[in-house]
Amino acid sequence: MRITLKIKGRRLFERLTKEMAAQQSIFPRKIFDQRIDWQLVALGENLQVQDIANREVGRSIVLIDTPDISIINHLKKLEQREFLFMQTSPAFPYGIAPIVLIFHAEAPSLQLVDLPQIVSDWMMEPLNITDLVSRLFTSLRRSKSTESETPSSILTLISDTRTLCFGKRKIDLTPTELVIAEMFLRNFGSVISLEDIALLFKITGRSQDGRNIRVTMFQLRFKIETLTSNEFSLINIYKEGYALRQRKNYPKGRPLNNFEVQQEQAQYTANFH
Repeated sequence: MRITLKIKGRRLFERLTKEMAAQQSIFPRKIFDQRIDWQLVALGENLQVQDIANREVGRSIVLIDTPDISIINHLKKLEQREFLFMQTSPAFPYGIAPIVLIFHAEAPSLQLVDLPQIVSDWMMEPLNITDLVSRLFTSLRRSKSTESETPSSILTLISDTRTLCFGKRKIDLTPTELVIAEMFLRNFGSVISLEDIALLFKITGRSQDGRNIRVTMFQLRFKIETLTSNEFSLINIYKEGYALRQRKNYPKGRPLNNFEVQQEQAQYTANFH
């Protein structure tokens, strides 16, 4: 299992990097029979809503090293529309990475009561690494899993290798196609709105340009149809969105003719203008 610690704060990042490298590191490399692969990622100064999406392979946690409680107001002011989508929409293919705050100084307890919902835990300096590791695993147990596959397991996605499988056949996906494929596999058969698709592109740090979205959707649809011999496809529901479904309009295995391809390309273009 891979656990990614996304760290805001150079001081904390350097300290944990040193601790990880120690021969007798407190961070466990194995729990029962499961190997633990720790990875550290440094976040920028300005925390973005996409930083708290669990987009990495395996599980992730956000650690924020902060001198005072001002970070609380910043977390509350994160783009509410995007965060609400992450919390409530079945179209969002990832979990939300738990956040652990590490304060430099004693913070008034009354103000800490009003912590944002996205904060899983908090600690005070001086930091006890053993206690930190214990709290990290507690936060992970509280958060949800991020496995992705269709209910029938006909189509399965292997995120580690960015591979989409259909029976014994498989096809490679680009990082952007992987994001979209996870969303549709989690919501097999359901319509994903155009707004949710655009929000997913924004949250995951990808361009929301209409052309970029159209190209990604068209390429993913082509790969799915190629992999499944047209048995499955991203169906275009005009001006509403898209759904991953079994095709009913075309016999299995028959490729689309030029006229049919032009028709579907025109619909993709119309939807994102």
